[in-house]
Amino acid sequence: MPDEICAVLFYAGLLDKDRLKSAQDTAARDGLPQNRIPQVIVDSGWATRDAVLQALAKAWYIPVGAAPAPGTPRSEFLSLDLCRKRFVLPLSSDGRRLRVACAEPLDAMAINEIRQLTGLEVEPVLLLAGEIAAALE
Repeated sequence: MPDEICAVLFYAGLLDKDRLKSAQDTAARDGLPQNRIPQVIVDSGWATRDAVLQALAKAWYIPVGAAPAPGTPRSEFLSLDLCRKRFVLPLSSDGRRLRVACAEPLDAMAINEIRQLTGLEVEPVLLLAGEIAAALE
């Protein structure tokens, strides 16, 4: 997935190879998971949040979620440990579907785990990993 994230952002024209390499190096140096590369890019000022998320959303056909306020009450559907491990945040449910903000919405293992735990169809939306982490604090 991280290579795919980088490729999407590069081919969308948001970053040149040098800045992309710098973002990867920063994530590695800081011990951040690779799904944090979009956050590093935004935090570095190389692209806006909206530009990064729209590029990924367009490539993956997944909608962008609205960033919840830090400290937003968490859903009873998923444990805090699972949310932190998978960089996911339950947003809402209609009883059949669970809308989940994901830093890696194409992570089939995470989606399947959520589906098995909840018994609900999972509808992923895209958010930056930092937005999810802030909401989980």
